[in-house]
Amino acid sequence: MFLQPRRAISEKEEGGRKNEEARGKGSHPFNPFNDLTHLTNMQEPWSYFTDDEVFGANVKERQSIAAIRGKDDLPDICSQVTAQIRQAYIFSNRELGPDGTIPDGLKSHAIAIATWRFVSEGVPQNDALQTKARQTANTAAINYLNEIASVKIGRTATPAFGTRGFDLPARNFTDTTQDG
Repeated sequence: MFLQPRRAISEKEEGGRKNEEARGKGSHPFNPFNDLTHLTNMQEPWSYFTDDEVFGANVKERQSIAAIRGKDDLPDICSQVTAQIRQAYIFSNRELGPDGTIPDGLKSHAIAIATWRFVSEGVPQNDALQTKARQTANTAAINYLNEIASVKIGRTATPAFGTRGFDLPARNFTDTTQDG
């Protein structure tokens, strides 16, 4: 696109422009297409993911599994799941919330992963604890995180652009040529 010399603006156009500037951008002050900063500045809420969200400390299921394992490592599992979710966000170039937090919208997925890991890792086969529903929820949550990490769902914070190499020939643009 070539720049064209500016033409004189009529008084009628100038008056319209002043009215437009007084109202803000565009023809209507509430036109969402005029200012899209509200879309780019939206940040999803993040919060800490704790073991009490999976199983409370007094829940018999948690106590019996901890007895089988010899320790209650649910807080460690929740910490690992938090890191797993944050890693998916890093892979997809999304903005992260404060350290140690996850998006509130992924809490149910975090609970599904942590629950399955807690009831299945280092515990003998137990159909009462290791239900098909828990296993299916875990698989779905992991698949969802994989889709986030590969940017198949959701939006990223910044667009991922390729970079121009440093050993490429210089580009020469003039009024008559576009070389490079």
